[in-house]
Amino acid sequence: MATIYEVTVRAGTYQKDGQEKVRYQRIGSVIETKKGPMLKLDQVPLVEGGWQGWAYLFEPKTDGKPVSHLKVMRQNNKTLHQNLMT
Repeated sequence: MATIYEVTVRAGTYQKDGQEKVRYQRIGSVIETKKGPMLKLDQVPLVEGGWQGWAYLFEPKTDGKPVSHLKVMRQNNKTLHQNLMT
């Protein structure tokens, strides 16, 4: 099961060099399974002002570079759809 996305929320802000920056918090993953993508939440975020339920899906990084699993996921979903239609 490969991680295809990191589930991340905007957790607040901080100051760096006089500029306001956004702080992100990873709360889970989307993994590829034989039945399709599956969401695994590891934690419920505690964010300033309360969490509204929105999260970003970022591609995972290896050695600081994003790893693109989108093509693999699309192909797997296409194959799954074809299998369901036959």
